[in-house]
Amino acid sequence: MPNMDGFRLCLEIRKAEHLRTLPFIVYTSTYDSPSDRKLAKTVGADLYLVKPAPAATILRALDELATKARDRAAPPVSGPDEVDVVKQYNAALVRKLEDKNQDLVQANAELRASEERFRQLAENIHEVFWLTDPTKDQMLYVSPAYERIWGRSCDELMKHPRTWLDAIHPDDLNRVEAAMTERQRDGTYDEQYRIVRPDGTTRWIRDRAFPVRDESGHVYRIAGVAEDVTSRKQLEAQFLQAQKMEAIGQLSSGVAHDFNNLLTVIQVRVSMLEHEETLTPDMKEAVDEVLQA
Repeated sequence: MPNMDGFRLCLEIRKAEHLRTLPFIVYTSTYDSPSDRKLAKTVGADLYLVKPAPAATILRALDELATKARDRAAPPVSGPDEVDVVKQYNAALVRKLEDKNQDLVQANAELRASEERFRQLAENIHEVFWLTDPTKDQMLYVSPAYERIWGRSCDELMKHPRTWLDAIHPDDLNRVEAAMTERQRDGTYDEQYRIVRPDGTTRWIRDRAFPVRDESGHVYRIAGVAEDVTSRKQLEAQFLQAQKMEAIGQLSSGVAHDFNNLLTVIQVRVSMLEHEETLTPDMKEAVDEVLQA
């Protein structure tokens, strides 16, 4: 490899007069059929092992071949028949190509099925799925829900990855940009902000991000999900308003209760004064007015 494989190497060694007595072991995980074993024998291999072979098996093979090499008095007079080798070799290659082709067909089918499942997931939920590089300079994917929530084109966002920021309400923009820069890589990014759609309406967004790491732990992508929480925000506002009204009602009820207590004392005292015999007509009239009030 890349110019020849093990079979061809063995054949060339056996054809070279100064090399043909060298012990040769075929050790493979790819060519493991009976016909492959036959081809290895045809081209002059001394031993054929399939990976992974136990260490003890390999050591025994080395000892055996070392003994054979010492006892080998002279190189073979003639090598294997070239035509027969080519036929067997081509047959082996055809089998491997067929196996690889079948594996490729299977892999493609699995890939298409996986892509279809992802498409069904991404296109039929209300949240926006997005995927970017860590620098935020490249938008790798955004789901169709972006157009429904932001009111802007997915194609435009793919071409210009930062255009989603243009929709953020000016009062929230600096906070979101700072959080995006500082917290998306460590997985603590969880922001709520307002966006202004092209039609002038305002929507509340909850946006979360999660770092995607390679085997060495390096962050090479940022995945995220953004959802429209406008209805939830409206319900929260209504609930807060209801709480305020309930508090005002409790305050008003308390004030009325205390005030009624005072009025009751006044009313009782004035009623008693009304029956006082020493009252003059003018005083009695004044007492009646107080009682009526």
